[in-house]
Amino acid sequence: MGRIARLLRVARGAAAATATLGLAGVSALHLVWASGSHWPARSERALADAVAGSRRMPPPAASAVVGVGAAVAAAWVPAARGRLGALGTGLIGAGLLARGVAGGAVAARALGMPETSRRFRRLDERWYSPLCLVLGTAAMSAAAISAALTNAAAQSAAITRDPA
Repeated sequence: MGRIARLLRVARGAAAATATLGLAGVSALHLVWASGSHWPARSERALADAVAGSRRMPPPAASAVVGVGAAVAAAWVPAARGRLGALGTGLIGAGLLARGVAGGAVAARALGMPETSRRFRRLDERWYSPLCLVLGTAAMSAAAISAALTNAAAQSAAITRDPA
């Protein structure tokens, strides 16, 4: 199991790094927007149309909650070990996959937001939902590999303790 375990650890690291870097970027953007910035758009209205599908940005607190949540997820994924770590990473991945599959318009409706703009729906279809799918797949992969490694280690320890 030595060589396979090393390969699995490399794969887990690559999957976790992908999820972590993407989530850190999402976090940074939302925290910048929570501070009142409309970067990278030219105006707040243009940003609101592009990222929320409306004429006004959501309240800063809402952007801050998303930013902090993404930061916690970004920190969790690479540090997660054992069954609890795999479960938490799997839940992060499942949430991202659900957002990616449902799309932003459905997510906005679920949050009680008004109908989203055509521009937002186009950007969501091209960029936001696929990003969620990639990050969700990366997190789920990291979780599955962590679970496999944890189970293999437990089986190895059991064999070592009781060779009969």
